[in-house]
Amino acid sequence: MADERVRKAVSLLVKLSYPGLDEFVEKYATNVSTGGMFVRMREPKAVGTLLNFKVELANGQRVLQGTASVQWARGQNDPAGPAGMGIQFIKLDDTSRALVDRMVKGTAPVTAVTPPLPRSAVAAAGPLELTLDAELAAPEPPPL
Repeated sequence: MADERVRKAVSLLVKLSYPGLDEFVEKYATNVSTGGMFVRMREPKAVGTLLNFKVELANGQRVLQGTASVQWARGQNDPAGPAGMGIQFIKLDDTSRALVDRMVKGTAPVTAVTPPLPRSAVAAAGPLELTLDAELAAPEPPPL
């Protein structure tokens, strides 16, 4: 009999303290590739975890949204680098794909078309919330 277990996606909301899109593109581009990105966090999810993720700036502006899978994880005190996880994009919305492509190519940033979510809407959704300091979010991750 075939294994019919269904992987349930974990919701992940990453809030970065960058004040605007230009700063995000400039500082975070080293953490993004066409296929995925590095998310710095103290307790990364297990390899294979399916994620529904959103990345928002300090002002609530959504800059990336999609589905991804955790490809590797690194714990605290790992000499290889900061704790976090490398995620592989499975699906990105059109605005997120355009931004990732521009970040990878090093061209001018695009303006996100999605309006910011009110903080109450984010709280009501109940995703895991992770706040990163801009200075801590920019280290270069290992390749995906």
